[in-house]
Amino acid sequence: MLNVYPQRATNPNDLHKRINRSYHQQNLQHIETLLAVRPVTVWAAWGTLIEKRKYLLPCLHDIYQLSQHYSCRWVSIGQVTKQGHPHHPLYLPNSALPQSFPMKEYLQR
Repeated sequence: MLNVYPQRATNPNDLHKRINRSYHQQNLQHIETLLAVRPVTVWAAWGTLIEKRKYLLPCLHDIYQLSQHYSCRWVSIGQVTKQGHPHHPLYLPNSALPQSFPMKEYLQR
């Protein structure tokens, strides 16, 4: 499992108001360590929470850029939200199936 931002909060309102750049850089280092081992399929599953803080989308962009150096495949499960975000697993039916997720296009919108 990868996190867009390495802070855990059961309530998204408790996420840092501003990015902690040290946390973000350490997160990228940990992610790269995982990606370098073997080809990885990344499950895009952040839902609308990506809109909760302005720094989350740029963090995701950095992760995507890093993933481009490796043989990563991006998938989502089920339909995207009305806003076009991949659904968080909490809100998916058990019958939902994985499908390719167009990360490049998602980040360019």
